[in-house]
Amino acid sequence: FDAFDNRVDATLRAKIKTKGMTLNDTIILASIIQWEAAKTRDMYKISRVIYNRLEKPNLFPRLQCDSTQKYIDKMTPPVGGQRVDNPDYDTYKRKGLPVGAINNPGLEAIKAAIDPSDESDVKGRYYFATNMRTGVTHYSITLAEHENWCRANNVGMYASS
Repeated sequence: FDAFDNRVDATLRAKIKTKGMTLNDTIILASIIQWEAAKTRDMYKISRVIYNRLEKPNLFPRLQCDSTQKYIDKMTPPVGGQRVDNPDYDTYKRKGLPVGAINNPGLEAIKAAIDPSDESDVKGRYYFATNMRTGVTHYSITLAEHENWCRANNVGMYASS
């Protein structure tokens, strides 16, 4: 715990408290950001998009982050060829954040979870997708725009195996 306490120091903990979040929720959010971002600079923008969704639970009750489904697949091997469901971590089924972190996020992801980007290209954006092959992350306002980009870039559910 010493390394964690040294990195997540009193200053960061004060910022977490100011935002009205718990340390646990911050680490959970940071773990999603860590998994979703291809590049460090994208962490802050991805954080903003996730906050945009969290701030409008009536419109976006579920975060729908692919990383949480990939975590389930990685941690829970299929049984009889069937994917094992884990609704505690599945942000396509669960409202809000999963019950725990999906990895051990780095300091930059934690900082992004505390202080998301305010850049104009992510304000009012509710969807993001990252092409891990190219490192490009696209931010969308509408689901249709998001799906069109994913389809055109062979990303997410449109990715071929």
